[in-house]
Amino acid sequence: MHLNLNYSASLLAVLLSVGYSAASGAEPLKIPPRDPKARPELIDLSAHYNAALTDSWHPASNMAGETGNDLAELPRGVQKLDGIEFDIRGLIQVSGSGGHNSRGPFPEAAKGIKVGLRCARLHFLHGTGFVDREGQKIGSYTIHYADGQTVEIPIAYGEDVRDWWAYPQMAKETKRATVAWSGKNKATQANGLGLQLFRRPWDNPRPDVLIESVDFSACKAGSIPFLIAITAESPRKP
Repeated sequence: MHLNLNYSASLLAVLLSVGYSAASGAEPLKIPPRDPKARPELIDLSAHYNAALTDSWHPASNMAGETGNDLAELPRGVQKLDGIEFDIRGLIQVSGSGGHNSRGPFPEAAKGIKVGLRCARLHFLHGTGFVDREGQKIGSYTIHYADGQTVEIPIAYGEDVRDWWAYPQMAKETKRATVAWSGKNKATQANGLGLQLFRRPWDNPRPDVLIESVDFSACKAGSIPFLIAITAESPRKP
């Protein structure tokens, strides 16, 4: 299913809804508590998680809503991936195409992710569901500075991220990101495939200005991005 290259937003909404309904009374998210020793630079996403790493929050490839299409194998807590520490406990799924899971519709955006730091660089640990055209904009991060200025960081398929299902016949390389984690789940194993997540670094052009918050948004595209963690890299001391 992830290999479907039909980019129709309406078709994607149908595909995502197979086997799922916007059910009320769904079980609460099972998110591990944040490590009290986690540094402030490991941005706390607790208030914005809408899926647990153990959730099958995407339909599996047979479109029957089977279990096991999750990130249960991803290490939890404060973990170093691709040389950067991240606080890994859940995920934020956004969609501009109407997708949903058993807890209800995916939001189009997660706004106001608190940062409250000055930093030289941000590192985004993220992935996306479903293949899209190379260079297609599928979402964005919007940086809000304390002085009111903003800057948008586009998320482009094939440049900043690729499908979290790793197909051997498809490229893994991206222009601005690297594969930070590789693994598997029951659904990918059944299809002879693996999983992949990407680290996308972003150099802050205004390191001396405090970043108040970050918005994470999706576009109306065939691929729907999700965010695992954000880490701020402090400015180097003179």
